[in-house]
Amino acid sequence: MPASYTARLANFFSALFTFIIIVKFSSNYSTYAWIIGSAFILFDLFISYRNNTPIFPKLNWPRIKLLLAGYLVLYTSILLASVFTFDSSNIRLCLVFLKFSLPMWFIIYLNGKFNTTNGILTGITAGSAVISSLGLYQWITHSVPENRIYSVFTPFPNMFGTMLILLLPFLLYTFFHVKKNSCKAIVFIVIAEMLIALLGTNSRGAVLGLAIAGIVCLLAIFLSALKSHTLSKKVVLGMLSMLILSCSALGYMGWINHNRFGSFSNFNNGEERVLLWKASYHMWQDHKVLGIGFAHFNEAYYSPQYHPAEGKEKNLGVPHSTPMHFLACTGLIGLIGYITHLATVIITLFKSLIAKHSKVISIVFLGSFAAFTSQGLIDMSITSKTPAQLYFLLLGFFLSTISRQK
Repeated sequence: MPASYTARLANFFSALFTFIIIVKFSSNYSTYAWIIGSAFILFDLFISYRNNTPIFPKLNWPRIKLLLAGYLVLYTSILLASVFTFDSSNIRLCLVFLKFSLPMWFIIYLNGKFNTTNGILTGITAGSAVISSLGLYQWITHSVPENRIYSVFTPFPNMFGTMLILLLPFLLYTFFHVKKNSCKAIVFIVIAEMLIALLGTNSRGAVLGLAIAGIVCLLAIFLSALKSHTLSKKVVLGMLSMLILSCSALGYMGWINHNRFGSFSNFNNGEERVLLWKASYHMWQDHKVLGIGFAHFNEAYYSPQYHPAEGKEKNLGVPHSTPMHFLACTGLIGLIGYITHLATVIITLFKSLIAKHSKVISIVFLGSFAAFTSQGLIDMSITSKTPAQLYFLLLGFFLSTISRQK
């Protein structure tokens, strides 16, 4: 079979896989993505064996070995913390979190071996169009509680907002990547829909994440332009766009917070998340090294020992802060693993931003990473299935792109 045919097939499968990871009626629908992915890998293994060609992608592993080491430290640390609680439910949940990262490896395989950039961007655009369009339909028809968009694919507005801020930088990348004006028009409409849908979620964490991502990308573009002495009109326009986006997002977040609480002092006294964070800290004080275990946060939070008298919400199974989740449930061991992962991503991004050949994709992923990590400070990120799968898919796209390029 001609290599070009296999490459086209790889682009199709990567587009379909990406689309399903974004668009699913429940978290269980990702099973279909794995069926599709496994089918292609088996097909490619057969073709590679028959044609006596390399099975695995030829990548520049030294470029990404640090980040992969950080990934290994992250999951080894939370697995160790779970194992030494001697509780099988903690271990099972830890392995579930590990499964969330598998899209990264599939995309590294596909994009590293066949360069499926067009397929992945097509899947991102199509998936973004579907979820934002249906989200806007809910908002217009007032068919959601409190008129906050959460789409039919995510159970909570904040989770939907997280998906949007992860995808937006890659939609901007797609807009400049495609050549046809008709394709650019379609992508522009999808971006506009996503921005409106993000406002409709009323998600403070997502909007704050987008604002911080804009500021971080602005600094990255400016410093990169200074280093290369290329402060062109396009660079200035890009910086101004990031500045306007960030200021608008921060202003809107302040408006949301004012409508809910009136002032920051009211937020501090009445927000359940603040109570969750305080309780999580107290849990860590009693279990500093290993934490209480991922499977027991709900039980611990509603126990007389940790539940605050002011707490009113029911069935809160997570502290709505990724660092506090690791701290309370896996202690210092898990938190160090999480910080190590973030540090290795940042170092890899910094190195790739310096390299001329990978500057654009690095700034794009930097936007998604900064938004996702910032939002994770006040909500869930890599321990929440739907956004975690998307984050690791985009991480795999970034890693395979910078390690494939010469």
